[in-house]
Amino acid sequence: MGAVRQLLVLATLAAVASTSDLLAQARKEPKRPTLAMSRDTNRAAEYYAYGESVIPTDPRKAADAFYWASRLDPTWAQPLYARRVALLMASDPAFLVGYMDGKRGYTRSKEARRIDSLELRALMLNPYLNRELDKELLLAYVRALYESSTEYVNLAASLRVQYFV
Repeated sequence: MGAVRQLLVLATLAAVASTSDLLAQARKEPKRPTLAMSRDTNRAAEYYAYGESVIPTDPRKAADAFYWASRLDPTWAQPLYARRVALLMASDPAFLVGYMDGKRGYTRSKEARRIDSLELRALMLNPYLNRELDKELLLAYVRALYESSTEYVNLAASLRVQYFV
C-alpha cells in the first residue's frame, strides 16, 4: 500500500510540473494581433499579410503576426523567416549593428541564437525560401549604422538618409 501511495504522489507531482511548464510556455506567447473584421483569423496568410504591412513601422507587431501565422500553418516556412527579420528589426540598434557586422559577442548571444533558430527551421522546411524581407532588414541596419556612427545626428541629416534609402 505504501508503494502505491508513493507512486501516486510521484504521478501527481509530475502532472503538476508539466502543467506549470505549459502555463509558463503559454505566458511567453505573443499577443494575437487584431485583424480587420473582414479578415479570417484562422488563416495564416491573413496574419502574414498583416505582418508584411506593419513591418516597416512596427516590427514588434509584425513579429507577433508572423508568430501566429507560423502557429496556424507550421509547414509554411515564410512566417518563420519573416519573424526572424522582424525580431532583428525590433531589437536594439546596437545589437542589430553588431549582429549584422558578425561581431562574436552579438552573434553568439542567447537572443541571436534564438533568432537564428527561426531561420534554420525555415530553411529546413523550404531550402528555396523567398527572402523578400531582406531589403527591410538592410534598411534598418543602414539606419542603425548611421545613427550609431555619429555622436550627434541632426534631424535633417537623418531625414536625408531615410529619403535616399
